[in-house]
Amino acid sequence: MRARSTTAHIDRLERRIWEVAQGVAAAHGAGCSGKDRDRGPESDYRRAMTRRVLVAAGAVAVVAAAVLLLAPIGADGVSGNAISPLYHDFGWFAYAPLPEHATFDQLRAAGVRVPQDAVATRRREAAAAALVGVALLSAPLVLGRLRRHQTPHR
Repeated sequence: MRARSTTAHIDRLERRIWEVAQGVAAAHGAGCSGKDRDRGPESDYRRAMTRRVLVAAGAVAVVAAAVLLLAPIGADGVSGNAISPLYHDFGWFAYAPLPEHATFDQLRAAGVRVPQDAVATRRREAAAAALVGVALLSAPLVLGRLRRHQTPHR
């Protein structure tokens, strides 16, 4: 019973990706040949296009993660990128009374944005993009294994 629901879920996912790919191809004046179109949604061509779309999206996400890590951070008090930030003095103003040598936690509580927060945010964004990219890159392998290991139900 579980294999049947997994197979149905995979078929729905591939059908949605196929529809998106066909919409993009139609928008650019391209499309598949009549032979492949006649084979319907269960065609090998559709599965190949699904894999290509997933791999392409995964590659774009991994490249985006690399760009996020290497792009300069435009925040006060920090220069460089998320891999090797260079911290320097930054100006701040708070309405709350603070001690002369306030800690970063006290500054954050007063509403001041410290440079370390900008770097940490950029690193989290890059990690999320890389995680999505790796998941998309591994999806064709998982889909192929699930399809190979499914048992026909009659």
